[in-house]
Amino acid sequence: MEPSKHAGTCAGLDYDAQKAKLLEIAHDLFEGITNSEERPRLQQIPQARDSRRGGIWVVIDFNGDEFDSLLVKKTRLDLQMRDAYDAFYNAGCVDLGEVSITAIQKEITTREIGASVLVPVVVFKTKMTKAQAEEVDWANKDEIDFNEVWRVEVLNPRWRKGLRELQESG
Repeated sequence: MEPSKHAGTCAGLDYDAQKAKLLEIAHDLFEGITNSEERPRLQQIPQARDSRRGGIWVVIDFNGDEFDSLLVKKTRLDLQMRDAYDAFYNAGCVDLGEVSITAIQKEITTREIGASVLVPVVVFKTKMTKAQAEEVDWANKDEIDFNEVWRVEVLNPRWRKGLRELQESG
């Protein structure tokens, strides 16, 4: 991802043109396929909705890359989401109010009847508001733990447990 190439691209656009530009940015940021099974990067078509709180609400569901290590999976998703938020909030869309990003990867799930299966599920979902984004020092984003900035709405329970165990073991 190259979030800097979208800097200022919404400046001066009216509301509807901002929505169109935000969707264009989403398609650019999440183009291509994953590193496994050649799933499209975008799980669903991105949306630029009118938020009940006012402004534009961008919603993205994407397929993340599969890696062997949980820590690598989570780190990659953190970086992708961070760079996406950077691109959206620095594009200059004055009406952008919030962005929600959902990552989908394969995880073991137990069915009501039968054995556990490996299927694509939501593993990590975050949301960042304009107010939160305005507090971020984007020039020093590499030094920031964005898990303390954005709102984590979903973290897969197996991931949460695994990451906690990794943190406790050092």
